[in-house]
Amino acid sequence: MTRSILFATLLPALSFSAVSLPAAVLADCPTAADLPGGIVVTDIDAATETFYPLTPGVIRSEYRGAEGEGSQSFLGQGVYWLQYIAVENDELIYDTRLTNAYPMKPVDMPLPKPGGAWNTQSATLEETGYIRKGAQSTQFGTMTRLTIGACGYDMILVTIEYLHDGYQEMVHYFPDLGIGLLAGTANDGEEMILTTFVSIQAANEN
Repeated sequence: MTRSILFATLLPALSFSAVSLPAAVLADCPTAADLPGGIVVTDIDAATETFYPLTPGVIRSEYRGAEGEGSQSFLGQGVYWLQYIAVENDELIYDTRLTNAYPMKPVDMPLPKPGGAWNTQSATLEETGYIRKGAQSTQFGTMTRLTIGACGYDMILVTIEYLHDGYQEMVHYFPDLGIGLLAGTANDGEEMILTTFVSIQAANEN
């Protein structure tokens, strides 16, 4: 289960800080002020993910693949997966909906902080009606610098593991933007599939 299908290849985690650029604004890079109108991130396969604020503590993500496939997701604090629905021909396909519930409101979920961790319980309601419950472990790495295209941002590497099935996610969280990019996924015992992001811009610049 992934929040969107957009995987390719990513430089190793230790290289994230290899390139540092001046403040994002020097390259007309998006800031948090652009989020209400949408921030668009494009990956190496020309798939895009556009982020918008939805409600306090929730970011809406709209994914569109290079072949036209798509999905809509809700993300607690821009990081934690809350809901996924496939999109076809600009229509939501509700019988594909997956929902992940937590024991607190999204606005009360912890923001990533360097070196921190969060252990909690979650319950996933699948499209079949089956509910899977289990522990979820989240680790926050150190603050580093990640460059996407001409834009450099402070980034916290977030790793999330669903302990009931071993599924893992790697998220690049940008504190200055309040959004997280799904940069890798791995099923239990398998190698992580990674994504390269090549550009970031305000949606109104498309």
